[in-house]
Amino acid sequence: MAAMAVANDIKEAYCYVKAPSTQGRCSEKRHKLPDSREACVGDEQHLAPEILFSPSLAGKEDVGLPEMIEQSIASCDMDIQVALYQSIVLVGVMRCSMDWRSV
Repeated sequence: MAAMAVANDIKEAYCYVKAPSTQGRCSEKRHKLPDSREACVGDEQHLAPEILFSPSLAGKEDVGLPEMIEQSIASCDMDIQVALYQSIVLVGVMRCSMDWRSV
């Protein structure tokens, strides 16, 4: 379980969703591990959360989160769809980079 805590610390400290307009590689960050070794986090900073939006980055043929939400709401009765769209709440660091109005 200690490994999960370290992974969570790294995720919370460094991971983010890259804005679509940004290109290039991320600057590498170093994270000191409990055993005093260092872990380098490069493009993983944005690739890990990006998989939610682009599963193809992980070799999956699934749709991303925005499409999943769109499909789920579209399968509901028309009279509640607007309320469902208005009820979407995105929590966490990712909310800074995603324009949910375009979903």
